[in-house]
Amino acid sequence: MRPLNVPLEITTAMDEGAALAVSLSGGKDSQAMANALVAWAKLEGYWGRNEIFAVHADLGRMEWSGENATAPIVAAQAAALDLELHIVTRTDGRDLLERIKDRREKVGPDLPFWPSAKTRYCTSDLKREPINKLLRKWTHIISAEGIRKLESKARANKPCWAPRKRILSKARQAHTWHPILDWTEDDVWTALGGRDGDLVHPAYAMGNERLSCAMCVFGCDGDLVNGARNNPELFDSLLELERDSGWRFTMDRSLEEVKMCLDGKAPLELVEMKAGPDKGKMKLRIQLPVIQGAA
Repeated sequence: MRPLNVPLEITTAMDEGAALAVSLSGGKDSQAMANALVAWAKLEGYWGRNEIFAVHADLGRMEWSGENATAPIVAAQAAALDLELHIVTRTDGRDLLERIKDRREKVGPDLPFWPSAKTRYCTSDLKREPINKLLRKWTHIISAEGIRKLESKARANKPCWAPRKRILSKARQAHTWHPILDWTEDDVWTALGGRDGDLVHPAYAMGNERLSCAMCVFGCDGDLVNGARNNPELFDSLLELERDSGWRFTMDRSLEEVKMCLDGKAPLELVEMKAGPDKGKMKLRIQLPVIQGAA
């Protein structure tokens, strides 16, 4: 297994007795990180001395459901590592689907409302802030998060360690730690024993590249098709929202295209929406999708 990135700031904090919160999303990166962190803590003598626990931000109806539900998988991953699991949600109890609908009402009909790289409120409102609320219970806390540089340009610029300024205070020391920041995807799968490894989310065996929301705006075509096929009620809700609003799910992909693929009309890569007058703004004047090369 590839070594973790352990900066001096983290070693010092752990030596001083800091608690360690291990973020578990149910995805491959957080699971590999958690496995490696527990092994590291036992090797370094922190296990049983420092408080080490898992935390999962529950996204509600946007998570995988049914026989492939994320929640019990996260619980099993934490239990296998003997980690106490804390599950957090928004203070008002609303899940991500409700937050998306609220966002639509707030911005009005002439602006896009789906989460995006520029407006990633799914992360800030449903993950970061609920987790921060939990972490404020400790006076010295480390939040370990399983992001990797190779996932995106934004994450490529993330530091391995940083003070967690949002909850930092005179009475509280707080750190954000990215232990597998330099790992490759192969490193992750090696640590987990492959896509069919113990307690790996079933979505990966279906071919998913990532796992968070069942229908994620950052997901590739294959992830969207898998999510829609295995979470039909969620897909129908999002498709209805897209149709009613006229705003496509992402800049590059409409859920109408995903539906064509599900209906067996064409592989998703051969389906594209007709360009409407507002396409440059991501506005989708609802028209039937067309199949490339079709007469």
